[in-house]
Amino acid sequence: MLEEKNNSNCLETEKLLKKYDEVKRSVTAKRADFKTLPKCERGPALRRALKKNKRARQAEREKIREALGDNAPAKEVPKTIESTREYDETMVDDDDEEVKHDEANDEFAHYYNSEIVPKVLITMSPFAKKTTWKFCFELRKCIPNAEIFARKGVPLKKVVKQASMRLYSDLIIVHEDRKKPSLSLLLNQCFRITHQITFAFHSYYILIWLTYNHCFLKLRLSEMEMLTICIARMFGCLFPRNPKYVGRRVVTFHNQRDYIFFRHHRYRFVWGKDAVGPHVPVGFKMGAPENPELHTHDAVYRGTPSKGDKLRPDFIYRAPCVGTTYIERCVTKFISALLWFWLSYNLYYNPGHIFGHFYMPYLHEFTDEELGIPPDSAPDPEYWGNHDKKYGTYR
Repeated sequence: MLEEKNNSNCLETEKLLKKYDEVKRSVTAKRADFKTLPKCERGPALRRALKKNKRARQAEREKIREALGDNAPAKEVPKTIESTREYDETMVDDDDEEVKHDEANDEFAHYYNSEIVPKVLITMSPFAKKTTWKFCFELRKCIPNAEIFARKGVPLKKVVKQASMRLYSDLIIVHEDRKKPSLSLLLNQCFRITHQITFAFHSYYILIWLTYNHCFLKLRLSEMEMLTICIARMFGCLFPRNPKYVGRRVVTFHNQRDYIFFRHHRYRFVWGKDAVGPHVPVGFKMGAPENPELHTHDAVYRGTPSKGDKLRPDFIYRAPCVGTTYIERCVTKFISALLWFWLSYNLYYNPGHIFGHFYMPYLHEFTDEELGIPPDSAPDPEYWGNHDKKYGTYR
């Protein structure tokens, strides 16, 4: 009896598994089913039918999985970049002597030994469009000692030769596709090494629009591999090597998965309780110890403290914003009152000058003289017609 039950259970399980595969592989709708529709409506109709039948098939598969219980097939795992990644266990230690020897004798050693100062030339595809030019200008803002060369129709070999003759250490060539920057070639150290970089823009790149100042490079390496170290040293050669950096702008390269994320920061100094980090020495170069966003221009203090204006010491060279002093408030109120008086006066006394004359009198409001009709006492006009005719006479 037990054997018969086990056999029947196995048969039921096999039937359910076959049914599960049939439901999963069955085609619920085909393009041929919508031949009666116009061609422009067949695709949307097919997609709607497949979406509708997909829910029904999912519900049917769930019922079969519940009936199978522990014998249900495992759910499929979707393929992603992380799941299909081939892990490389060849990590590099910080104290590896071979790596230190390679770094001391590679193509970037001249820069890291402070023997050369980076000088970057940025160029683009021939006859580049406005978007590519904007991207090149943003690169120039991010990279110190960078210059832009309008390539126009100059061959690339000639550009490389002239750049090496003028002692440029790096050359960046921005290519465009469909009027947008899509690819960049980075040539390092007298153009002996070439790296290809692809831009992953979702819709449009973010403009930075910051004032020019020297930048500091910060590299974050999530996995210490030889390729990662080489790329990090390559990007480091674009920026001046200055350990004692003093400034507000930082450029960060962070690698994650298959992308290198580029970030451009501009820090703002904060005074008071909200300040984070070590205390910043405040001197005359940085202005008064207050919020600099509230004082934007240099001028003489012309406020009236007796009328409610904020009192400021004489040695502070930053004046309040426009419209905050008593004199400026009085002038603003006087001008606004004058404009309101002019508007109300003309609306009441001269509306026709503002809105135009739109009144049209009726005919009975005009006189006969204005309409050109002669009075009844006036003699009849002389008639030169034929009085013998029945028609065509005056009376």
